Amino acid sequence: MRNKYLAVSTTENEKHVAFDVKVSENENLVSAMAGIKNLTTAQICETKDKAQDLSDFWNECYRKNGTHMYTQKEMDKFTAKPCNFQGKNGYMVSQIHNGEEVCKQFVAESCYETFCEAIGIVPEMEDALQDILQENEMELSM
Repeated sequence: MRNKYLAVSTTENEKHVAFDVKVSENENLVSAMAGIKNLTTAQICETKDKAQDLSDFWNECYRKNGTHMYTQKEMDKFTAKPCNFQGKNGYMVSQIHNGEEVCKQFVAESCYETFCEAIGIVPEMEDALQDILQENEMELSM
């Protein structure tokens, strides 16, 4: 009888934690997972090391974005810069945690309001023109 390993993630009060779980290949996965409260993700891995690596990666992501269950962090700052991506108008939204950008993604203009509702905050608007002027000044000074 061989064992399989799963990397799992749970969520409670919008906070997450990941860990690995050992299951027998003969074990019913639904039964094995039934005891894990607020299970949100379960990924089968071939080895214990791979399951640990994956759960470590998820936990690092949760720490970086301030959503790890066992980390008390202040609310992150979000900024948005108007832009056009592949012909669609929208915003490049950045998440800044402890003064460091941890995530950046394009949000189409048509989805921006829904996005703001989902993250619970309206990002601070950056002025794209200001950045262009600063870049041009830097190029001229070189």
